[in-house]
Amino acid sequence: MLGHSDGSVTAIYNRYGYVKEMRKVLAQWTGELLADKPVEIQRNTASANPAPSTKTAPPLDQAA
Repeated sequence: MLGHSDGSVTAIYNRYGYVKEMRKVLAQWTGELLADKPVEIQRNTASANPAPSTKTAPPLDQAA
């Protein structure tokens, strides 16, 4: 979408352009941008940056 290229082996074999998928997402985004009311943002429950754990590790001399 942004013109980034992948120089890995995957780029050589993955020649599919994803045009239909990009068109669908852009049409959906256009609808959201032109909507009169704000759209609720759906957040992914599996966050890439989960909240830090409140558990503490046992002291090194007591580790099993």
